[in-house]
Amino acid sequence: MSRQQNTYADFKEKQSELAALLEEASEAIAPIDLLAKDANSLKSLAEKVNKDSFKLMVVGDFKNGKSTFINSFLGEAVLPAQNLPCTAVISEVRYGEKREAKLYFKSTLSDLAKDFIAKSDAKQEVKELVKKHGGKGVPPIKIPADEIKKYATIPTDKTQKEMAQESPYEKIELFWDLELLKNNIELVDSPGLNEAETREAVTMQYLDKADAILFVVSARKVGSDSENKFIKLHLKDRFNHIYFIFNQWDLVDTEEDRRDTMKSAKETFCEFTDFGESGIYFVSARNALIGKTQKKPDLLKSSGMPEFEKELENFLTNDRGRVKLSQPAKELRRILDTKALKEAFPQVWGMLDTSLADMKARRDEAMPKLARIKKRQTATWDNIHKQLEMAEREFRTLIEKFLTDFRNNIAVWINEFEPMASDEDMQSVVNEISDHVKNQVEIEQKEWQDNTLRVFIQGKIQYIRESNSSALEDFFQDLKEVKGTISGVKALEEENVPLDLKLQAVSVGFSDIDLSSMSFESAVANSGAGFKIKNLLLPVGLAVAGGMFLGPIGAFLGGAIGSFFRGSSGGSAKIGIEQVRAQLIEKIQDQVINSGLDSFEKMIEDLQNQLWKYFESILKGMDAEAEGVEVQVNRVIEEMEQGQQEVQHQKSVLAALEERVRQIKAKADKFIAENIDGR
Repeated sequence: MSRQQNTYADFKEKQSELAALLEEASEAIAPIDLLAKDANSLKSLAEKVNKDSFKLMVVGDFKNGKSTFINSFLGEAVLPAQNLPCTAVISEVRYGEKREAKLYFKSTLSDLAKDFIAKSDAKQEVKELVKKHGGKGVPPIKIPADEIKKYATIPTDKTQKEMAQESPYEKIELFWDLELLKNNIELVDSPGLNEAETREAVTMQYLDKADAILFVVSARKVGSDSENKFIKLHLKDRFNHIYFIFNQWDLVDTEEDRRDTMKSAKETFCEFTDFGESGIYFVSARNALIGKTQKKPDLLKSSGMPEFEKELENFLTNDRGRVKLSQPAKELRRILDTKALKEAFPQVWGMLDTSLADMKARRDEAMPKLARIKKRQTATWDNIHKQLEMAEREFRTLIEKFLTDFRNNIAVWINEFEPMASDEDMQSVVNEISDHVKNQVEIEQKEWQDNTLRVFIQGKIQYIRESNSSALEDFFQDLKEVKGTISGVKALEEENVPLDLKLQAVSVGFSDIDLSSMSFESAVANSGAGFKIKNLLLPVGLAVAGGMFLGPIGAFLGGAIGSFFRGSSGGSAKIGIEQVRAQLIEKIQDQVINSGLDSFEKMIEDLQNQLWKYFESILKGMDAEAEGVEVQVNRVIEEMEQGQQEVQHQKSVLAALEERVRQIKAKADKFIAENIDGR
């Protein structure tokens, strides 16, 4: 077995060990009503550990060899790779002992998309499946791995207009027996960044799902303007783990050019990755692929790919593994130690060790206070609802102001820009203005996101948390007193645990949102206009996703000025640049007014829903904590009413459960010491 196989086998063993511990702990504490919520949380964590994938997304300009780079890992030219822009959909490469692929369709296919599939060289089964479902809700279908190019590529025999259309397919899953991909690792191929905007949007939307980035750059040109802009706008603040792969290294001929390229690459890109110089590699994916397919070990060795594969293996095995296993392992220990052994078990023992009469008296004393806790919880729910409704109105005002300012800025951007092209070549003038406006849109969006939207959302979440902090803190304090009254056991003095940590702990298991790094998308698309704000890393973990609401602005501008030409003396009269400026300003401003607000409506709705999900998960967790206390005391009283024999039986069961939990905790402590803390 190779070193790579050994390391991945070790990681798989650790992952399985932790998942088994989580499942065992969930089963062990489930009979304790006070720990019912925690048992569900551990079960959810076990499922997450088993299913959690790590996505390595390969991005970069087209012609830089992204697909060839991935093919060099696979050892076969599976993904489409050619000089023309060709990758049209996302391709997720996953581990599978059988080499096969699965094709996914867009949720709803337009008549144009259905016609595209019908006239393509797709399998007959694919065409019949689309026809059967009428283009709606078409289920995925298996396709041979060697036929991926039929679906992942842009048909280069089509017209430019046809090639610019969206692909009717959502993604392709490729299953491949590559050792690197074991343990839920995925390699993701994406459309080029500086290609058609409809396909670049596919890459942009997928970024939110990526865990680490493999950025493929051409070694013949160290960082194009589009690449540098993309890194600064969309990667720098979102990803710590970025590898920069300078491909086509075999095409850099002289030693002097190689030295200059290496120096320039390190000076330019080191600041964007936590790996520093260790995150920059110079490879020839083409030579690596040839070396593997034609059994030429010297060519493979000289390609630089083996060194990068070794580094990637080390990252995935060690750093990635430690990060992915750390949080669930420490949550396991926290629940077993604090929640179970130090709180719940002593409290249940306290109940069982008293008389039936005293137990009923304790319950009667505690129930009114528990009822007040529940009533106050209802008031807290209502208050947060009202605050979120108010935040929605403020958010709407904020967005409307942004749209107004944006509309005014359009005239400034267009009027102040001086194109290089001659007035005689008005189409080139339009193209220059189009590119300038697109750049300004991205800059404006980034600044608004960082300086206005981020601050607003942070402030609102903080305000809602702080304005309800007294009620939230009272909940935990009062519930602790209720538990003490019922059990007769003095509650443990917590060591200044921050409210945020208490809330995060109770919320686990009550939402499909990961509160440690919560994110969501609100992708909007209506007639070429969509808004997508990139992830915002907020203190509470909330991240907002949205996007540029001007959509494919280049195509829009082209259509707008085209109609202007057609309306001007049959296209024969000379059109001045000032007329062009005025026409473009009017057209783009109309676009913002007509479709921008509609796009934002969807974003506002998504934002409101996700903010509520966040607070709802906390409140549901708190309600479950209170419910568990009432259920536990009533259960103990029912057991006591059955007689002393039943009480003794329950004590035996409780003692066995407690011992089992201590044993599991010892295993968890050992696991963390050896695999997380590195002792």
